[in-house]
Amino acid sequence: MGVTHSLCNIIDKYSQRDEKAYFGVGLRPSGIIHLGNMATLSLGGLAAYKLGPHISEMQVTVCDLDMPDQRDWNIRKEGYTKYFADLPDPRECHQNLLAHSLEGITDFAEGIESELGVKTNIRLLSEIQRAPEFRVALKRVLDDPSIMRYLFPRLGENQTLVFPICSDCHTASSVPSMYNGHTLVNACTNPSCETQAYEVDVMDTSKDIAVHYFIDPLRDRAITPKTDVHVFGGDYSSEHEGNARKVEKIMSVIAKANCGEVPDILMGPTFYARDGEKMSKRKENGLTRENLKEHFGKDYVKRVLDLADQISSKGVRVVDYTLVEEGLFGKKFS
Repeated sequence: MGVTHSLCNIIDKYSQRDEKAYFGVGLRPSGIIHLGNMATLSLGGLAAYKLGPHISEMQVTVCDLDMPDQRDWNIRKEGYTKYFADLPDPRECHQNLLAHSLEGITDFAEGIESELGVKTNIRLLSEIQRAPEFRVALKRVLDDPSIMRYLFPRLGENQTLVFPICSDCHTASSVPSMYNGHTLVNACTNPSCETQAYEVDVMDTSKDIAVHYFIDPLRDRAITPKTDVHVFGGDYSSEHEGNARKVEKIMSVIAKANCGEVPDILMGPTFYARDGEKMSKRKENGLTRENLKEHFGKDYVKRVLDLADQISSKGVRVVDYTLVEEGLFGKKFS
């Protein structure tokens, strides 16, 4: 597993290198860019800045072929999965949900570049998954069934968390696909599509494959430029099925995909809302990019960067709302 460092230790380690350092962040385009997302991006930007903007870069992967929220999009009810480019924008101001999210992510990333001079490269997972080197790494994971059982013990024999996408309607079955050594097998469950069972060779880059949550970070060391330090949000410290932390499961996938080669880790904090619960998109109890931009205007990025810098310099792992109020607004609310 990659080594977990503090921000100071990361700077010390990578300042000794001659080559450029790449900091990686993955974001799921739900449409809501919340404080946790912004803090994770800020932490990556601060690390790159303190190392030196001329010898560092931030790689942001927008995981547009990750699983949309089932509560929002009725995946279980409908029986098939549409991905973010095929989902409507709930606010009806963009062509689709992906375009809505990309605007917010890009705006914040451009703010980081303006404030810190750190270059940010934004990539789509839908493009990355077509790269031959990504498919080679993916096949290494699929060829080891113990990895799938480690990620989700409830998976059946030969079932995977990899979902071939129907070429005709661009949806995927919500049922995990079967893997037989080279080929992913599934059935199109979209009632509007005439396609039934179909197969996709893992190495056929003309066919799209969705990889969800634990598997998409295998790109870190498979795709050039390779990620040196992956910056995770605080929720990745929590446990998943089998009592392993989420970050441990993800790093096991990266290691298997890349013959033991893994990035270092920089962990962000966990944020709590005013109601005492963890900030959550589902609970709608957190601060969003729209909230902060409306309140602070274009200065909102600097406010979040300053908060992230305070938190990282103090080594705070859990951020209650008192600290958020003090760090962002400079005072406590009554």
